[in-house]
Amino acid sequence: MNKNIKKVATVILATNVLASTVISTLPIGTHAAETDLTAAEKARLSIKDVSASNDGELTIILDKAVASGYRIDILSMSMGGAFYAVGGINYAVPDSMFTYTTDENGDIVAKTKLHNAKGETVTFTIYTYNLGSLVSFNFHVPTDAESVAQKAVNNLFNDGDKALGIKAGVTQADIDAAQVLINNNVAYADLKKELQADLDAAQKALTDREKEAALKLAEATSAVNNLFADAPTNSKLKEDTTQAMIDEADAKVNALPASTTKTDLQMDVSRASEEFSKIVTTTIDALTSESTSVFGTGEPNADVVIKNGVAVIATGKVNSNGSYSISIPKQAGGVTITASVTKLANGKTSVASTVVKDENIATTTIVAMTSDSTSISGTGEPNATVVIKNGEKTITTGKVASDGTYFFNVEKQAGGSVISATVTKESNGKTSQASTTIPVAKDYSLTANVYTVGDAQLTGKYGKDVPKVRLWVNGLAVMQATLNADGTYTFANASSFIKSASDKVEIVGVDNAYKELGRITVTMQGAIVIDKALTVVPYAKDDATLTGTYGKDVSKVRLWVNGVVVAQASTSNGNYTFANAASFIKNKTDVVEVVAVDAQYKELNRIAVVRTGFDGVAVTAPTNFKLGTDIEIAGTCRSDVDKVRLWVNGKVAKQAIANADGTYNLTYANGFIKATTDLVEVVAVDAQYKELGRVTVNVIN
Repeated sequence: MNKNIKKVATVILATNVLASTVISTLPIGTHAAETDLTAAEKARLSIKDVSASNDGELTIILDKAVASGYRIDILSMSMGGAFYAVGGINYAVPDSMFTYTTDENGDIVAKTKLHNAKGETVTFTIYTYNLGSLVSFNFHVPTDAESVAQKAVNNLFNDGDKALGIKAGVTQADIDAAQVLINNNVAYADLKKELQADLDAAQKALTDREKEAALKLAEATSAVNNLFADAPTNSKLKEDTTQAMIDEADAKVNALPASTTKTDLQMDVSRASEEFSKIVTTTIDALTSESTSVFGTGEPNADVVIKNGVAVIATGKVNSNGSYSISIPKQAGGVTITASVTKLANGKTSVASTVVKDENIATTTIVAMTSDSTSISGTGEPNATVVIKNGEKTITTGKVASDGTYFFNVEKQAGGSVISATVTKESNGKTSQASTTIPVAKDYSLTANVYTVGDAQLTGKYGKDVPKVRLWVNGLAVMQATLNADGTYTFANASSFIKSASDKVEIVGVDNAYKELGRITVTMQGAIVIDKALTVVPYAKDDATLTGTYGKDVSKVRLWVNGVVVAQASTSNGNYTFANAASFIKNKTDVVEVVAVDAQYKELNRIAVVRTGFDGVAVTAPTNFKLGTDIEIAGTCRSDVDKVRLWVNGKVAKQAIANADGTYNLTYANGFIKATTDLVEVVAVDAQYKELGRVTVNVIN
């Protein structure tokens, strides 16, 4: 809409000149004028738009589709009630009254000057020959005062066009000033009505804008306040504030028009962003090896993790006041404990650490002492002071070495004295003490009478604190003495162990745990007496054992087969046994001997082993037993066979004694053998019923 002048036009459309009329009132020179005409009406007109400026310029736009070849005449124009012939538009034959141009749409723009007086209302009529249309226009040329009012209204809108909305900087004062100008400056009623309508539209737009601005301000203020726990002071951020909430509030504030309130809100958003990105510095209080809780400060309401190195030892939460207290197990001195606090809102972590101070003291020890000891030693807290006392009397002082040991030379202390070592740790004043009692001197004395080889007894004396006395011969403990109440001891059968004056004979005193308390050597005299006797029980073939006896001076008994040592017997109280003799004595031709040796394996005696049962089969029997005819079963047996037994169907049925001539007779065998299906066997056994042989007898009819 051209805001240079406000116009009202009356459009008369007729099929013939003045034959019939249709009247519409519309603003000229606007798109509204065009859209108020129907499509049929536009088709019947060659005029697309008509407008006039306040300086008296008339503009007519001819539709490019119909303008060429048509004639349009301005028939008359009244100015103050008088009609004047103006001229016409003949596009085919241009008139000097009009100038012609083509606009961006290709339509023809015809312009001419009307030279109307300000404040006048002008009516002019246009007749279109070709279409038979008659158009009459009324327009008012504003006064200077009306132009001022009109300009004030136009200046409220973007590009002076109401359709584009009011300008961004329009205020209520601007609208109020325009209203005063309309009221005071505009006399033309139609112009005043139109300007008032435009001003009312501007007022509504400003009111709507202010309402929207107030709503946006309220939303922005709420979004900012929602970031803080102490709104509207807005100094303490809420625990659950997120970056997304801060970004949303920032966007709402930035969308507000410039104002001091906006500036204040922007400062609040900046403060929130700064607080959100920060985390309170974590602290941790000093710890000792005795501490069972860890204290410190950090980001309020944040999680805290306590670690020893990389190992998590406890977790917890910083309270709302920014402090924490978490129970922990005692930690060793010298380790580093860290407290890691993580702020939930931004994931940032602050870490503090402390080295555990060792408040423990090493356990003190003291080495046992005797009344002959001339030094004191033990262990304790490295580099600490140690005081050595006998009862309440200090006998020496010093320092524990850096390796935790101490050693001091002292005078001998009396038996029964309690010696203590007290170590004091300088850093915390803690002490650790150990003590030992010096035992009262014991009577571990031993004496021995001269021993004559061959004497049955060896005697002597022992001290009152010796609980046991033992006899050692040639480096071996061989017997224990009988202790008498008068302080003497007796080895009743010493001659069983002492064989020569050259034997090393010792008397040894021991405690109840056989710990040695004292040792002396016995003086020897006399000749050598040796018992090297050896016997052997005749060996029956396949016997598991070979046994016999040996003299008291024999140390070991060995089995020789065919000139080679094959086994050593187990011995006990003068008897020996070879437990696995059958695995070595196999053939009649084997040379089998038993040999006695001393402790150094020197041979003392050798005898041959008598063997039996190596002369052939153990037992013979008839091949067949005839039912109804045979009565007994007879045969021969070896000399080592003691009995011959009849087995029928897996059971012993009868037994016969072996005869001295190597024969046997199982009489009345027919009483046990009844059928040809019976399993009949003859079995030879020795005196211990060990089976020596077995043969099968066939039963026939």
